[in-house]
Amino acid sequence: MLHVQCPGCMTQAFLECTCPPGWLAAAGQHQPGCTHANPDANLACPPGSSCCQQDHDHAAAANACPGGHGDCPEPDKCPTWATAVADTRHPHYRGEPPGPCPGGHCHDQDHANQVWRDHHGRDYADPEE
Repeated sequence: MLHVQCPGCMTQAFLECTCPPGWLAAAGQHQPGCTHANPDANLACPPGSSCCQQDHDHAAAANACPGGHGDCPEPDKCPTWATAVADTRHPHYRGEPPGPCPGGHCHDQDHANQVWRDHHGRDYADPEE
């Protein structure tokens, strides 16, 4: 039994694996259609909540690559780069400072159709919201 919960509205679901006996050990993953193969797809926030109400797989949309692998639009305050070089902030790091983001990662300069996921796992349509 797997408990999943929306961090925004606190909607909960309890999911039971529907794979046949022995499947997981043999295949190394849940079968397509099993509730554990995509837990986000089995959690529906109620209408009227502050959560994203778009009809899509929220995890897939939030984690999808929007392209834009060129220059970083905000090299001095890029959250992707900050995560990538987090070890350089350790007190025992002895190397050179990493500098601004060199780009090359996923980003979308047209934010109108992008689905974003904040650090709490909540989906929203615009990072300015």
